[in-house]
Order: sequence, then C-alpha cells, then structure tokens
Amino acid sequence: MKYYVYGYLRKDGTPYYIGKGKDGRCLKPHNRRKSRIGIPSDLERIVMLQKNLSEEESFFWEKFYIKMFRRIDLHREEGVLRNLTDGGEGTTGRIVSENTRKKVSESNKKLKGELTSMWGKKRPDIIDLLSKKWKIIFPDGSKKEISNLKSFCKEEGLFYSTMCKIGNGLLKSHRGFSCEKIEE
Repeated sequence: MKYYVYGYLRKDGTPYYIGKGKDGRCLKPHNRRKSRIGIPSDLERIVMLQKNLSEEESFFWEKFYIKMFRRIDLHREEGVLRNLTDGGEGTTGRIVSENTRKKVSESNKKLKGELTSMWGKKRPDIIDLLSKKWKIIFPDGSKKEISNLKSFCKEEGLFYSTMCKIGNGLLKSHRGFSCEKIEE
C-alpha cells in the first residue's frame, strides 16, 4: 500500500496541519475530540509533501514535518500547526486475535442490551415521580388530582399547552375543564 504525507496550508501559505494517509484521506474531515481540523476550501492549498511511502516511512515523515513546523499548543511563539499530537501513531494494520474479537463483541452486545433495553420506552414510574401534581376541575364541577397533565390531556382530547396556560393563570378554561398546580 502506498501512503503519503500531506499538509493543509493557510491563505498566506503557512501550514496549519500535517497528516499521513492513503487513498483520499487528505480530502476527508478530521474530527477530533478537542478541535476540528477543517479541509481547505481551495483544494490547491492541500499539498503532498511526500508520496509513494510505506506506512513506516509515512510515520517518519509525518513526525519530521510536525517537528519542523511545530505545534501551536506546545510552541506558542514559533509553532504554526494545529495538530494535537507529534504524529506517527495509528492503528493501521493492527492484528487482533479471534479470541479478543469475540470478547469485545460479547462485551459490546451486553452493554448495548443494558443501555438500549428501555430505549424509546416510557417509564411510568419515573414520569410520575418527576411530574407535577395537578387538580383538575371537570365541566360538571367534579375534581380529581393527577400527576401527569400531558397524559390526562391526551386521554381527554385536550390541548396540553392550553391547560398549562390555565394552570399558570393565563386562561380560565378549555372545553369546560380547568386546572391548578398543586405545590408540594
């Protein structure tokens, strides 16, 4: 496989990022945890510094250019690069044993099951615990205490937003219903 080392240049011609890649890596976004390295809008500002390299050679040249131009985060006075590392790391070609793959797969399945078992499901116990208490006054004058105004409105065909306005004293009634917040 043939690798290359590339640089992204500012409009003034100074580099702001040095990277190593193959195929179209230099044209793909660089999303990092701490910052996002933008691809130059003018593709002529992407320069190939070294071509037709082995992976080991590409690591060497990436480290060389990063050391030469220096990182801003380490050398504020002299550095020009936004790279977050000194280069030369990567997991290309990493060989993982079949046993390790199975362990990771099982671990991910177990974790996924735990995290997604309630995904998209309502938890009535939590909703009731977090919901405010309301006193509903029906059109016939009867009263009822509820803990989930939104569900009540849905069951009765009422507009939740309108009932909230009634509860906040902005309106008097909605389809004969009124409500009051119960302060705890």
